[in-house]
Amino acid sequence: MQPFKLIDLTHKLSKNTPTWNGSCGFENEIKLDYHYCEGEVKFRVQQFKLHAGIGTHLDAPSHCIPGGLTIDDIPLEQLAACCFVINVSAKSHKNFKLSVDDVRAFEEKYGRISENSFVIVYTGWDRFWDNALEYRNNLVFPTISNDAAEFLLERNIVGLGIDTLSPDLPDSGFPVHKTILGAGKYIVENIANAKELPPIGAYTLAFPIKIVDGTESPIRLVGMIFEKDKDFEEKITGGRVTSNIVRIANTIRRPVGPHSPFIHSLLKYLENTGFNAAPHFLGIDSAGREILTYIPGLVPLDLAEWSDEQLRQAAQLIRRFHNTTRGSALAGESEVVCHHDLSPCNFVFQNNVPIALIDFDAAIPGTSISDFAYALWMWCNLGEEDKDAKERGRCLKLMCDSYGLIDRSIVITEIMKQQKENVINCQGNVDKGLLEWKAAVNWSKKCLAWVEKYQTILQEEVGSSRNK
Repeated sequence: MQPFKLIDLTHKLSKNTPTWNGSCGFENEIKLDYHYCEGEVKFRVQQFKLHAGIGTHLDAPSHCIPGGLTIDDIPLEQLAACCFVINVSAKSHKNFKLSVDDVRAFEEKYGRISENSFVIVYTGWDRFWDNALEYRNNLVFPTISNDAAEFLLERNIVGLGIDTLSPDLPDSGFPVHKTILGAGKYIVENIANAKELPPIGAYTLAFPIKIVDGTESPIRLVGMIFEKDKDFEEKITGGRVTSNIVRIANTIRRPVGPHSPFIHSLLKYLENTGFNAAPHFLGIDSAGREILTYIPGLVPLDLAEWSDEQLRQAAQLIRRFHNTTRGSALAGESEVVCHHDLSPCNFVFQNNVPIALIDFDAAIPGTSISDFAYALWMWCNLGEEDKDAKERGRCLKLMCDSYGLIDRSIVITEIMKQQKENVINCQGNVDKGLLEWKAAVNWSKKCLAWVEKYQTILQEEVGSSRNK
């Protein structure tokens, strides 16, 4: 039994296939037939003559962008993508045009459209496919506004599809083609059966004929809906505390706990305020687990040495998070909402830099300096005896500069405070019989001893205030 259901999103090709100009766009000529063959094995040999943009097909960037990617240049990983289906069939008509408000309404209901995803706009127009005249309709059919296309590009999609002849009308100047293809993305037209796909959670495979210098190509577009069965869940690694986390398609399923309502409110708040570097909360599944959007990328399994750019990006991301929660109802009388575990192991990396925060299980209202001090400890890897203190101090200063920290007089003191609290918390787990936390207790004590030994050097490198 395969772990997914396949949906054929491709129309059949024949001489009656609807075309842009109304002509016959597909011919199938038999060059050799069975009864002409001698011997026991008989063959039928065919020759096809067709428009490149016929039926369910893909437009490469070079279709209208000189020098753009051709069919054979499109990376394979962009042709296999998680899929979002914006179903507007209930309101669509021949003059319908997808708006930004339609996309926003979709995201309010299902969460933010993920990066590197393929978006299908389902208008219901494919119901006319078997009647070429009605489907073509003198080139009047539902389309997509350029504003909506630009909005979707902000989500960094890999491609855009629709169940009509085109996302543009012929008298429009083809703005969606120019916008999407001009950004190096692709367009799929004449999609079939998109109503069979869920709004989120499916994948699509869009494989064109690999034609050298091709600008368009027919494709076999296939949707994959993963069965909601535990045997087909992908266990997620990364992070260091929360267990039993799995991925199903483009969602993450995690166990809930007493603190979950606050976390869900926080994630909703971050989404509503435009903070795009955290998962979105989508609800609770039938197994009682929270459903979060999956953020593609790599999550470190442990601490490591990080480049200056990685340290800089991490500090700036932490500052954005703190600024977003500062003064919010969730922070209450406190300064900000603290993530409370800003280890590199709770960051998602793309292109070798941290781009998102995950695992908000310990999030609570608090002070930005306490949250940032813990991050400094973890990201600058303070505690290994073979590490040069001045170099560690330089890394601390780099992160403080990138965060924009003005008063640095208590940074080292606050780091030691976080280390002491970590010793107490980990020892508490040991006292409960969780003996695997003993190693964390010893490691935290070692880190604390190292910072105490070199605190003068570290503070000198960091300085007492930001240089202006």
